Amino acid sequence: YTTFCYSAPACKNPAIPLADLKAGKAFSVSVNLKNTGNVTASETVQLYIRDKVAAIMRPIRELKAFKRVTLAAGESKNVEFELSYGDLGYYDERGEYTVEKGKTEVFIGENCLTENGITVEII
Repeated sequence: YTTFCYSAPACKNPAIPLADLKAGKAFSVSVNLKNTGNVTASETVQLYIRDKVAAIMRPIRELKAFKRVTLAAGESKNVEFELSYGDLGYYDERGEYTVEKGKTEVFIGENCLTENGITVEII
């Protein structure tokens, strides 16, 4: 019934040391969502991550967060997500939770096929 437009993602802190992530710091990633149609409607904004160089094979895209946003015709809103230590790791073959240093792609859009992304780095 309507259409939405997503801005390019932005990150206030695109590089965070691993020790700071463990201590509770998080990546803050956001997009501006605009209802470009003529009627009030809701959109489910989805955030996916991809770690292309992990020590073990990881999914192509992992859904980590989503928010349902209702906007009037022509209205826009900044939608913000936080990615913390608990969102960025995986359980290794020994069953231990692991977060590795390196770059992670973050995608925000209407579904898992979105190319609307940004890269963050754990240093």
